[in-house]
Amino acid sequence: MQKNIQVKLIHLLGGVSKDEILKINHDSFYQGNIYGRAWTRSYLITLEKQIYGKSKQDWINIIHTAIKNL
Repeated sequence: MQKNIQVKLIHLLGGVSKDEILKINHDSFYQGNIYGRAWTRSYLITLEKQIYGKSKQDWINIIHTAIKNL
């Protein structure tokens, strides 16, 4: 009961409760993780298309450097 009153008062004053902040941080972390993986995948696919036809060792060196720099 007291926690509900406290949260309502925080909202009336324009604030955000601790539980809401933790949920926002949690959601933001996982959303960023999803976008980061998608960006990395598209970057590597684009790089792979650019270096198509190079020798095996050149291909390995370029991909290895790209992964290391991520």
